[in-house]
Amino acid sequence: MLSVSNLSISFDESQVLEEFNLNVESGDIFALLGDSGSGKSSALRFIAGLENAKNGSVVLDGANLSLNGAHSVKPELREIGMVFQDYALFPHMTVFQNISFSIDHLSKKSKTEKVTSLLELINLNGIEKKYPHQLSGGE
Repeated sequence: MLSVSNLSISFDESQVLEEFNLNVESGDIFALLGDSGSGKSSALRFIAGLENAKNGSVVLDGANLSLNGAHSVKPELREIGMVFQDYALFPHMTVFQNISFSIDHLSKKSKTEKVTSLLELINLNGIEKKYPHQLSGGE
């Protein structure tokens, strides 16, 4: 079960969410609907561990992932999937880490070779140490 309790998110002086609560049973599929700017994406990004909040907690199958608005479990270890509107990169990970995330079962040498090969294939070699916010829209 996924449980979100008392999630409050604000940006500057604007309160986006206040004491939002959600419970989703294991195996359920749900949709979070609301007006533009109502905090849907912010709530999902907090649940996924990609943003902090003013207050709130996330519990997944009895394990505390976040408490008091801060995260205790890294996003990539949460086993929570999310479909982003624009792109699907972990903002706290480098290009290399993002690309190699799905091939974690390979040796370090094999991962490096694979990532290098993929970046060369699309003429983006040399950006593997950059973070998503350092990339241009075309990269």
